[in-house]
Amino acid sequence: MGCGSSTAKTEQRAKQTEQKTQKQATVLQPTTKSDLRTIFDACCKTGGVACSRELAEAIEKSPGTIKTLTEENLPITYMLAHLKEQGDEEISWETLYEQLHDKHSLEALFARMDTNNDGALSTQELKKGLENEPDLLKIMEESHVPMKQVMEYFEEATEEIDIERFREILHHPTLEALFERADTDHNGFLSQQELSAALENDHALCEDIAGAGMSVQAILETLRREDQNQLSLEQLRNLIHDPDTYHNEEPDADTTDAAADAS
Repeated sequence: MGCGSSTAKTEQRAKQTEQKTQKQATVLQPTTKSDLRTIFDACCKTGGVACSRELAEAIEKSPGTIKTLTEENLPITYMLAHLKEQGDEEISWETLYEQLHDKHSLEALFARMDTNNDGALSTQELKKGLENEPDLLKIMEESHVPMKQVMEYFEEATEEIDIERFREILHHPTLEALFERADTDHNGFLSQQELSAALENDHALCEDIAGAGMSVQAILETLRREDQNQLSLEQLRNLIHDPDTYHNEEPDADTTDAAADAS
């Protein structure tokens, strides 16, 4: 009788100890995916999506989740900045989870480059990234953004670059980069065919034109009026940004010969 009672008490204590250990494990080692999913579900609207800004605000109210994600080397800080930038745009759980765990994403790349974890990139951190991060070179190549352009921007910047500014630099190339992208035969000039194709397919170029107060139609009409068969970068810049003073300048002989040799 006494032996049975003692055994029962021992088993009960063991069970209580096990429950206590499990509870501590839950506190010390939270299931990140479950925690994040719980937060997402609380923000979820009809259709299985959440407002990006509201989701970011909800995640920020859970410092434990942020800490655990950070310790797992997931770019949660930069993801939160991106969600806030997206504002009222909707995001699904699948998209959120994939972006957070994608080692090749811009957020993950930025997190690896931001070695002092201050949320911004210095010129030195960028240089190391250009040396060690093939993903950065791939993004720049796909966006047709010259490395020189990125370096010059960082060197001229008065402050370090946060992730949204970095995103803008990589995905909103300069006119030089747009010209290089449109110049498919790489002869230093845009033919009418190349320009027409770029104006039809390159949204960034169209945005640059619209931002200067011009229209695609006005560009094409000017070329027809001037009987211009090809454009240099400088001519395209003048045409977009200073159309009143634009005129059909003949390229010098050396430039023309170089273009002919390239073709």
